[in-house]
Amino acid sequence: MRTRYGRWWQSTGISLAALLFLAGHCLAAGTMADGQKAGAAAGDTVRGLFGGKDGFNANISKPLTSNNAQMKTIDGSSSFATNIAMPSTSTFLQLLIQPSSSGDLQVATFSVDLDMDGKFDYVYQLPRPVSGVCGNGYVSCTPGSWTNCTPYKWVADQNGQLYDMNVGITELGGCYCINSSCGSSLVWNNSSIVLKDLAGGAVSAIQHANIGFMVTNVSVTPVTINYYGRLTGSATVATTQTTSTLPPPAQTQDYYSNPGNLSSSVNNIVLSSGSDPNSLYSLLNSSMSMKNLAVNQKTCIINRVAGIKTDTQTQSFSGKGQLCTDHFVYMRIHKVDDYNYKLELLDTGPSGPSSAYNNCFNPGGDGWHLVSNVNIPVSATINSKLTAATFALQNMQAGGCNVGSGFVDGILNGFDSSVQTTITCPSSGAQWPTFDYSYYFEYTTDTLNESVDDQCQALANDATCSLKEEVVDSVTTTQNFNSTGLSPLASCRDLVGGAGSMHECRPWWQKRRTYVCQSDAPWDFSDVGKRFGTVKQSLQSSNGSLSFNDTIKGKDGTWSPVNNQGMKVISTPPGEACEKACKTRIQIEDNQVTTEGLNSTLRANNTNSNDFMYKVCVNDVCPVDQPGEVIVADCQCNNSFAEAAAAIQSMRLAGKDTICTSGTRRPLQ
Repeated sequence: MRTRYGRWWQSTGISLAALLFLAGHCLAAGTMADGQKAGAAAGDTVRGLFGGKDGFNANISKPLTSNNAQMKTIDGSSSFATNIAMPSTSTFLQLLIQPSSSGDLQVATFSVDLDMDGKFDYVYQLPRPVSGVCGNGYVSCTPGSWTNCTPYKWVADQNGQLYDMNVGITELGGCYCINSSCGSSLVWNNSSIVLKDLAGGAVSAIQHANIGFMVTNVSVTPVTINYYGRLTGSATVATTQTTSTLPPPAQTQDYYSNPGNLSSSVNNIVLSSGSDPNSLYSLLNSSMSMKNLAVNQKTCIINRVAGIKTDTQTQSFSGKGQLCTDHFVYMRIHKVDDYNYKLELLDTGPSGPSSAYNNCFNPGGDGWHLVSNVNIPVSATINSKLTAATFALQNMQAGGCNVGSGFVDGILNGFDSSVQTTITCPSSGAQWPTFDYSYYFEYTTDTLNESVDDQCQALANDATCSLKEEVVDSVTTTQNFNSTGLSPLASCRDLVGGAGSMHECRPWWQKRRTYVCQSDAPWDFSDVGKRFGTVKQSLQSSNGSLSFNDTIKGKDGTWSPVNNQGMKVISTPPGEACEKACKTRIQIEDNQVTTEGLNSTLRANNTNSNDFMYKVCVNDVCPVDQPGEVIVADCQCNNSFAEAAAAIQSMRLAGKDTICTSGTRRPLQ
């Protein structure tokens, strides 16, 4: 029971030296004194509330384990109800599953209690087999195959009533196959995962519809999962428990009349936990500590990186030309197909194109004259988009004509839409104006760039590392060093580029892995020990200050002294060498009953005996609070180890067979 004040101060001083040296704070003497007074007052308040067994029972135990007592703040200004003994006994959702011989779930039944009154308000049984499980729904196919598949998503109405809805596969996430087309006994081998994914998506849909539902606990068996919860609108205190795969806790009175059930319950918990790789039992049983190996746990990611590279290309030209016209000139960009275009001019007379044919040659019968062809390379049309197509005319002039120009934009005006130029030739007969022309075409090209960023390659090639966990696109494929047999379905992403979007589908997009690797050597704390030793040997305390020497290791491995370091610390009041205690005695009448009868009938002289008690002194005063109680040893640093050891030894020997019932003489042990 003794505490060496000097040794305690030395160890505490070293810790203070290290912490305060790094922090670099200095406190004024007045501030220290005020802090000590405030701390002492707060300590007295807390000790008054929780220091004795009665106070602790009234202010801690009862409020935490009973609905009849309120938890209060330290100052007593506020109170609230809380109960940690059983956060919720109401199951608000239960899922029962039964796989068929094809591996599909032939039965999946949800029972839901919406008002938390302990009774299920409705039961929803899926009307179709479940062939694949998703994070927010499921997939139903022809049993035993992955054909004729239809995806369904969990939804709920405003009251939280659950149902499913047929959606596109892109609205589901984290899907994986569970029937026999993908493996054998996938549901039975991974029932806890299947149950959590199915029910978790349903619970999420219910909570999305009604945020008042709060999950407080989860329990799992091979074919059922129960979600316990509360309605936060009616709950007094929102409490949350860590998700567990253990069965609901049994009532302790169940074991009172039949203690043998305790062993059976333990075995059931071991069986339940052993089938769940996430349980504490499984984690400890498969840990490297069980194999006496020093290990490090490392996490890495393999990402499929897909993106679009956008390039812009142009095609332009300037030239000269001449045209026969009777009066007016029209222009257009004629689109042959996505990568062939013609720049054309039309000559007309005052009455239309046909009137010009008497004076000008008719090329092709429609009056349109070809100025130039524009051909975009075929390779550029793959994931490309035409963003500019202009045709311009300048310096259109001839005798009998005014000077004019023209411009057409195929993107804005539309291809094959004619635009009249500003030149007119009013003189009679055919005129031959010359002109300068130019065109500018611009197109954007998208190229898919795809690569795999494998940050796990080094760990995968390390023979001392073992793959513990792997999650591929939200589907758990490896759990606690064992393959689950599950694999994600291919998923698609829309990649947006300058020319449009690309719909790309891949078997996977991300793999998140956790490896457990053996450590070649234990941690080396010799440098820390060297610094600690230097500080400890040189530490001195004087007048609320600490002084010490330190030593620092440089990058080259050499040690350099850092002497005469110091700091101010909070002054501490003088302490006692121990917690003082006293010994008291009180006389009692011994009327206990044994197998031989009353003790008083077995004693010849005195039926009284003495009870001895050890009590903690309060302000150096021994608390004598019972009639007839006397002080045997007053307040002091009491060491009664020898007396206690003798009493315990006497009790141990009293339980031995002192009369050799077996007939064989044996020594006491």
